[in-house]
Amino acid sequence: MRLPTRGGSCVAFLCVPVLVLFLLFTSSALAVSSFSDVPDTHPYAPAINDLKGRGIISGFADGTFQPNSQMTRQQFAKVIVKTLGLTVTGDETCPFSDVGQGLSAGDPFYPDKYVAVCAAAGITTGKTASAFDPNGDVTRAQLITMVARAAGLADPPASYVPPFGDFSEAHYPWARKAAYAGLLDGLQGMGPSFNFFASATRGEVAEVLTGDRRYGVDYSMTKVDWPTFFRRLKASGRDFVGRYLPWKGAAWRQVSKAELQAATAAGVDFFFWFEDSDNHFAARNGFAQGAADAQEALRALERLGVPTDTPVYYTVDFPASDGSEIDDYFRGVVSVVPVSQVGVYGNYVTIDWIYEHGLATYFCQSNAWPQPQGWHPQAQMRQDVTGLWIGGVHCDRLTVTADDFGQCRRREQSDPRFHYTGTWSSIGQTLASGGSYARSSTPGASATVYFRGTRLDWIAVKGLTPGVADVYLDGVKKATIDLAAPASTYQVNAWSTGSLPEGNHMVEIVRSSSSAPDKRLTLDALDIWGTMRTGP
Repeated sequence: MRLPTRGGSCVAFLCVPVLVLFLLFTSSALAVSSFSDVPDTHPYAPAINDLKGRGIISGFADGTFQPNSQMTRQQFAKVIVKTLGLTVTGDETCPFSDVGQGLSAGDPFYPDKYVAVCAAAGITTGKTASAFDPNGDVTRAQLITMVARAAGLADPPASYVPPFGDFSEAHYPWARKAAYAGLLDGLQGMGPSFNFFASATRGEVAEVLTGDRRYGVDYSMTKVDWPTFFRRLKASGRDFVGRYLPWKGAAWRQVSKAELQAATAAGVDFFFWFEDSDNHFAARNGFAQGAADAQEALRALERLGVPTDTPVYYTVDFPASDGSEIDDYFRGVVSVVPVSQVGVYGNYVTIDWIYEHGLATYFCQSNAWPQPQGWHPQAQMRQDVTGLWIGGVHCDRLTVTADDFGQCRRREQSDPRFHYTGTWSSIGQTLASGGSYARSSTPGASATVYFRGTRLDWIAVKGLTPGVADVYLDGVKKATIDLAAPASTYQVNAWSTGSLPEGNHMVEIVRSSSSAPDKRLTLDALDIWGTMRTGP
């Protein structure tokens, strides 16, 4: 579930241990057809199809899902129990007298046993001690409260203000927790005018229940109107892309600086594949080939202006039948770059061998080949080659269950997910990360980001005009940083959170009151180990 990332090590249902197993890919069909009334452009299509692929929802006999229709409270009880992977034995006793029994010929546990499990787990308290209102529509407020309660969400920092006001004594505290955890990021219309007491649609239920997952695409095209493409990508419920590093051969499929700049401007994350377009079997060529490819990948990152410690997925673009045939290649790769920067793309056998031998940190399994084993439990990412078209671009589908799945950690100051207060200017400078940095001399100016992950580094500019900044982590002041220096220095790591418990975090960088009036707060970029959230 996207419950806790819309993303790894489990923010899903925000770290409820029982969820961990369910967040792993099941061995059901590796590719699942969509519902006839849920086109790929529907904002909740990725979430709906994900739940269908896991056997949690099945839709209606006519092949539809009816994403804009409502869901009853007893239907929701079944869906959330199945999503959480809670055990239903049939011996449960439902505490609510208005819940029927045996209403489904295909499921003898529906609805009373599912409602009983929900009640026993503390997910629902009913309308009263004896009444559940099983046929009533589940409202958005009830949906969010039950999911947040099931997730066991922690309280946000006291300074956190969600994008909506206090709408209910009973539901607002849970909605505030859910918003801080990112569970509401994908809901259409979320904001001050969002009607929490309207009935939740079936699409909205799917969206909230997949709060620990993120959806994206990979593709092999370059002649694209990138701003339009990324706008349509996000409108379809997807927010990251996988791209081939520039090297030799097949230039038409390789990423460019202009594309990455457009992705950043749209708030779209990206990660990189490395592949020899002229030889898809290069991973069979041994140690020397692996070492050479890793060196080429580092050079490609440098040409793109991306930090060279960015993880890269090395592809095994053929159905390996024995991991020993690719072992030497990956040992060559890790002779050049640390395992922490290595990802692998391939089939089940590839993922299993590389994981068991400790030769990579990130794993993407593709369903491009028959694999009776199903999805590997260590694959944080899965690729479904059942194609879709977005903005004229043919794409493969990607799903991730980890906050850190090897995406580029560098987030430039122009990313729309940064929240600025005060007046800021973007200054062009070739020595700065991404060719520019942001600065402000407004008293109390600030930059705030929300993320799920384990670390954040603040990349700043030092010099004669920068001043003093106060840094807050999760609402607590952690440091006062003096950016003054005798000469301008760019891409300076000014401060780091260090290693953090995996979960939801908020970092605020504030122009200190001790700064002289003519001194500026600077922000060049942020390096984030995890998923940056939209925030309020």
